[in-house]
Amino acid sequence: MPQFASATWRFIARGLSPAPEPREIHLEAFSEQAPDRDSRILLSEATDALGLRKARVDWRVSELTSRTIAVFADSVRAEFDRLGLGRVCVSDWVDASSAPSSHFVDTYHHAGTTRMASSPYEGVVDTDCQVFGVEGLFIAGSSVFPTSGAANPVLTIAALAIRVADKLKAKLGFAGWSASDEIPADRPLRAPAYAASRQLD
Repeated sequence: MPQFASATWRFIARGLSPAPEPREIHLEAFSEQAPDRDSRILLSEATDALGLRKARVDWRVSELTSRTIAVFADSVRAEFDRLGLGRVCVSDWVDASSAPSSHFVDTYHHAGTTRMASSPYEGVVDTDCQVFGVEGLFIAGSSVFPTSGAANPVLTIAALAIRVADKLKAKLGFAGWSASDEIPADRPLRAPAYAASRQLD
């Protein structure tokens, strides 16, 4: 009851938010990761209900990412101190030389496993999101991102999918056609079938 009375007094008498003033604010850092060829998605020995092998994510956190977090924390601490906003206490594990990966968590946005590149020696898809050497096979998702960034990738994925769809419409002779339009009877939509095998390391 005392807390309710205090909140009411703050709101009515002083025109402030009824929420109590925070004594402590918890800060987290979201950092872009540099591409790491040791991070990959593999097939595990475990199988799902259909008998198919499940995916296993082997996610590595590099020394560069650890250093990035440490430098960011030091910058925030220095700026808060300069502006007199409060004292920033950095967790003990944040160290410029090495931070244990157990303190890092992902945000469930896997990216980079089929990277976009200018040649098949550097990536999996070209700048139109078509798989190198496999005509008609396109990938539109965060797996083609050369780097991941730190923001939610949903809007970028949607924009990329629209771009791929526009390219395909133009290639199939349906430029300007929208989903609400009827496909002309004299122009049936046929997609060629392709079969390919690819050796994966």
